[in-house]
Amino acid sequence: MFVCGVLVWCFLYTIVHLYGLGLLFFVYFVFAGNVTFVLVFCYLSVYIII
Repeated sequence: MFVCGVLVWCFLYTIVHLYGLGLLFFVYFVFAGNVTFVLVFCYLSVYIII
């Protein structure tokens, strides 16, 4: 249950940060297929919030 909560917050904050930085970065990373960066960015976002 805790893991699910973390994943949900991670997903929400990632979207918030992406909108804050601009959708161009999001589009670029999606087309680049850089999943690793997205995951790292997600974890960093969680650490920054906490």
